[in-house]
Amino acid sequence: MRFSKLVVESFQAIQRAEVEFGPGLNVLYGPNDLGKSTLATAIRAALLVAPSSAEASSFTPWYADATPRVSLTFSDEGGHHWKVNKAFGSSGGSTGAELLHSKDGTSFALDCKARQVEEKIRALLAWGIPAPGGKTGPRGLPTSFLANVLLGAQTDVDAILGKSLAEDLDGTGKLRLTNALATLAQDPLFKKVFDAAQGEVDQCFTATGKRKRGQTSKFTEAGQHVKQLRADLDGLQRQLAESTGIEGAVNALRERRAQAQVRLGEAAAALATVRDHMVKARTRDDAGALLDTAMNALGVIDAQVARVNLLSDEVDALTARVGVREEDVSRAVAECTAAESAVHVAEQAYRIATSEDGAKDRELRRAQLGEQLAELSTRKQTAQTRKTELSGAIATRATAQSARAAAVSANAAIEQLASQLAHAKQRTQEAENDLEFTRALVAYGRWRAASAASEDGAKAAQSAAADRQEAEEKDAAATKLLGDVRTMEEELVRRREVLPTDEEAKSLAKLERDLEMAEAALGGGLSVAVRPRVGVRIQAVVDQNPSIDDNNLATQRVFEAERIVRLCVGDVVDIEITVGAADHRRGVEDLRARWSAEQVPALARAGVESVTEMLGAIATIAKETAVVVDITKQAAQLRADAKILHDRAVLHEQQAAKLAVDDGDLQERKDAIGSIDPELLQTHLESLGKSWESRANALQTQKSNEDKAAKTQLATLEQNAKVAEYHATAAEEHAGKCASAWEEALAALGPGAPVPDELLRTTDEDLLSISRREAGLASALEGLAMEATGQVESAARAVEEASIRHVAAKRAHGAAVAAADVAKADLNARIGERNLLRAQVDAMDRASAAALCAVRETELASLPDAPSVSDADIANAERKVVDATDELEIEKEELHKSEGALSKVGGAAVRDEVERVQDALNAAEQRERDLEVDADAWKLLLDTLRDVENEEGAHLGRALAGPIATKFGELTAGRYRNLRLDAKLRTESVDVATGVAAGADVLEGLSVGTRDQLATLIRVTIADQLNTVIVLDDHLVHSDPKRLAWFREVLTKTALRTQVIVFTCRPEDYLSRSELPDGAASRDLAGGAVRVLDMVRVVKRWEGQGSTPPLAAPEPQDGEAQA
Repeated sequence: MRFSKLVVESFQAIQRAEVEFGPGLNVLYGPNDLGKSTLATAIRAALLVAPSSAEASSFTPWYADATPRVSLTFSDEGGHHWKVNKAFGSSGGSTGAELLHSKDGTSFALDCKARQVEEKIRALLAWGIPAPGGKTGPRGLPTSFLANVLLGAQTDVDAILGKSLAEDLDGTGKLRLTNALATLAQDPLFKKVFDAAQGEVDQCFTATGKRKRGQTSKFTEAGQHVKQLRADLDGLQRQLAESTGIEGAVNALRERRAQAQVRLGEAAAALATVRDHMVKARTRDDAGALLDTAMNALGVIDAQVARVNLLSDEVDALTARVGVREEDVSRAVAECTAAESAVHVAEQAYRIATSEDGAKDRELRRAQLGEQLAELSTRKQTAQTRKTELSGAIATRATAQSARAAAVSANAAIEQLASQLAHAKQRTQEAENDLEFTRALVAYGRWRAASAASEDGAKAAQSAAADRQEAEEKDAAATKLLGDVRTMEEELVRRREVLPTDEEAKSLAKLERDLEMAEAALGGGLSVAVRPRVGVRIQAVVDQNPSIDDNNLATQRVFEAERIVRLCVGDVVDIEITVGAADHRRGVEDLRARWSAEQVPALARAGVESVTEMLGAIATIAKETAVVVDITKQAAQLRADAKILHDRAVLHEQQAAKLAVDDGDLQERKDAIGSIDPELLQTHLESLGKSWESRANALQTQKSNEDKAAKTQLATLEQNAKVAEYHATAAEEHAGKCASAWEEALAALGPGAPVPDELLRTTDEDLLSISRREAGLASALEGLAMEATGQVESAARAVEEASIRHVAAKRAHGAAVAAADVAKADLNARIGERNLLRAQVDAMDRASAAALCAVRETELASLPDAPSVSDADIANAERKVVDATDELEIEKEELHKSEGALSKVGGAAVRDEVERVQDALNAAEQRERDLEVDADAWKLLLDTLRDVENEEGAHLGRALAGPIATKFGELTAGRYRNLRLDAKLRTESVDVATGVAAGADVLEGLSVGTRDQLATLIRVTIADQLNTVIVLDDHLVHSDPKRLAWFREVLTKTALRTQVIVFTCRPEDYLSRSELPDGAASRDLAGGAVRVLDMVRVVKRWEGQGSTPPLAAPEPQDGEAQA
């Protein structure tokens, strides 16, 4: 049995505790008054105490009104997992018990509830505690010898050394110990023979000594075998009679099968012919298709040649058209030249018309009017210039005012940006500090993780080395065992070769029994008197005794025998005198002859003198063979253990390789932390919890983003500040320039000048007056122009007509040029297409294409014509093959059925089977008779062995005292020897320095520490033999360091086979300081064989309460037992 998990709630001083046990040695340590012994009490309560019993009232929590609850998960020897849940207290809805079952230890289902839980658990434990209730049910806290041994409380030494199995209320504990210690209490050979005899007798006889006749009885089996053989013989004889008629039907079916095979062959040949015709037709069609393809390719080449020729004709026609278009362009050029000359002539005529004397007067008046207009224009220009200057001055004044306002605004913006820039620098510095702290935090965490990984890697490497060394030792031991096995097997083979087989040995044993029975049937008593007349040599063999040889027998001598006397008289005659009737003697002689022919050579070959000795040798070989098998299994187990250790070593090495960290890397990681206080970093790292790295990385990313954002904002503000300074400087410069320009504008107006606004208004009035005078002069000029209009109109019309003709000539010229360009483009396109097609035709190689067509025509002509075959023809031929196949399969099936029937009921096989079954029937009848004789022999052997066993007796005390005394002697360096336990496992006596301590003096003769050590040794040995869990609660407190070290090794080895749970306040008694958990609740060592649990991190006591129970609570057994 193994404990897996314990959960305790509201139990005495414990508010809650949850413990997961390892499969081997579990060391649960913590200070006094923490609650370790309370956990041991909770385990006993879960297994032994009913929830509503009087004992359950002592489990009430000390500082709360709550229901004590315990849940214990454990597994039994059969690999089943159980979980018992109990709530203790007076009867009510909150109390009760339930037991759950699981096959995989994960998914549990309800098995039973209430009182049935106690019955089921006590049956599973088999500790000598009866089920609750009834006359034998225990009152109060249930106890027994095994309960004290496996779950004993603190300092309960007397319950181990002074108690015995005799005080148990139930015999299950004794039975379990007897079964567990049986291999120690009996001689192996005796037990093997006894078990074999018991097994044979159990198979053959009932409890009253009668032969079994049930379905599983050997006699029933032998009798049924005989009946079955007789029934089989009758059935075979009937089959033999039925076989003749079936043979004729089989022959007819074989003929029909042959005919169906012929028809199938014909149909298959016809199908092959049709398919051949189709293949030939398709081959010719393919050749025709290839010819068509070649002809099509040749046609494409010829078409391309024709296209090239056509394009050559089109090029010639386009060349002629380009010539015509060029002539049209030449004519258009001549017409443009003539039209341009006409325009020049018309323009000359127009100039002549306009240069007569009348025009001179008009020109004079026009000149006068022009001079007046020019003067007005000058005045108007001066006024406009002054207006522009005045408008510029006014604009300069407004610009200067705006520039000054802009400069003031820019300076205010600079001041605001300076304030924002100071705040941004402060935020950036804070972000950089936070980023540096998070970076150092990540570096510190990784340094801590690397340091822990380095330590774990070193430990994993040590574990790998230890596992590999142990694996190599086991491999070496397995190799040695296998070598021994090979030697033993060779020796067994050599010895077995000279011995007969088991069947031959049984036959020889039967022959010996038959001879003995035949000789016994002769009767007994024979007296032979020899009276020599002269001295003679007499050799005599009386019965089977050694021969008597008298070289010179001269007087009478009488030879007394039971059955036979053989006399050899000198070299003259041999005489044999045998008792009994003649037919009996002949039977004996026959058996003796068989003995001489069969048994004597076998005995001589085996090197033995009797069949009993030969059977003993065979049995010895069988036993040694079993030993070889056991040793082979041991070697295989060692190999398996070594492989497991090798695999575990590889895992440890892989883990060590993964966890290995270079010292330089560690130093680099440590240097990367920087100057930040490690204690501050440790505090922040612990606040991040187990997922510190992901949280620290997320925090670092967040701070990095904040730092980047702060720097980006700072850079933006700095850039804005620079831009604002530039703008302010530019605004100041612009304001200064505008102010200077305004002053210059005022200076340009002259000293004492009115304000520009008034001057601008005066100037606008002058411009209006000048514009009115210009309009009058313009009207006068228009009148002069109307006089000259009639003379020049005709000349103007001529000029206009000549210009129109000139424009038309130019348009005609442009159209001619465009038409010529189009003709040239078409010509170039046709030339390019022709040249491209001509290159393609040259690359097509028409000669090769023509040659390929000729080859394809030749190939087509060479193929023979084949009959036309359609898919329907193929389908029809295939259908005939299918029909023929189906017909053949039907004939085969009918033939197989008939042959099967014939094989079952007829032929020579039936006759051979009849003879075989007859021989088997005779042998079965003989075996049935032999079985009865063997059964009686086994029964006689068992009765004899049982008598011997009853005389000697099985003594559990002696069986258990041997290994305990050996270990106790090792522990005490031989100071105490010859430990003896009685048949009920009570400590009977032990040899001490002053003599022998017996009975009640055993406890007095040993010191307190030695008594505790002896009790612990007895407990551990019993738990090891039972292969079940043991709980040690602060034991060995009075032991010195040397003996503690010895016990530590013993407990570690025992934990390889069973589970050991140690509650202690001194962990250094079992572990080194480096093996304790470093800040964790538990730690596994030696590949999980040892689990260390820090109870301070597991047990939660009631908050704010002392370490002693309140006055109303029951008194504890000792200073730590209930805490």
